[in-house]
Amino acid sequence: MFRGGSSKMSLRAALVVLALVTTGCGSPGPKPGCVPSCFARQCGDDGCDFTCGSCPSGTTCNSGVCVSPNPVPHNLAVGKAATFNADAFYGLEFLLPVQATLSFAVVPASTGTPDTFNVAIFTPTEWTSYQTGSGNQATAGAHNGVTSASDSATLPAGTWYLGFKCKNAIQRCMISFDLTATY
Repeated sequence: MFRGGSSKMSLRAALVVLALVTTGCGSPGPKPGCVPSCFARQCGDDGCDFTCGSCPSGTTCNSGVCVSPNPVPHNLAVGKAATFNADAFYGLEFLLPVQATLSFAVVPASTGTPDTFNVAIFTPTEWTSYQTGSGNQATAGAHNGVTSASDSATLPAGTWYLGFKCKNAIQRCMISFDLTATY
């Protein structure tokens, strides 16, 4: 099939093309054996040199989620009232779709003697561990034995808890809190 002096050049070219196609280099399709991963992603690379989608005008892709370049506050709880027994726990679970700055403020909801409580921001594992007696090993915002508190922390995307423990000896705790995530 190959003739004369062109046979060496044609064979060499064929081997180069074969190498490019079998390694995925320069091929128009996905890498051989590559499994695209777009689970919980709105945008960005799928891991196989394709995209999971694009973002609307005015937003950018950040860790697979379309976000505004100017952080926007998202109210997760406003004036949320909670009543829980002495030496008991109360937790509010929330999801951050991207890294965010979380801010909280807690005040007493009762007009009598101020209630004493612990408050902090926990991962699900930390929250479970705290409720089973490991002590307050929170990621951020830990305040122990307080009657009011406010704090903020920058947290990665994921599931979190704003958790409380009533430190009153006998009476239940009655609190009100705000929780805002800015991203």
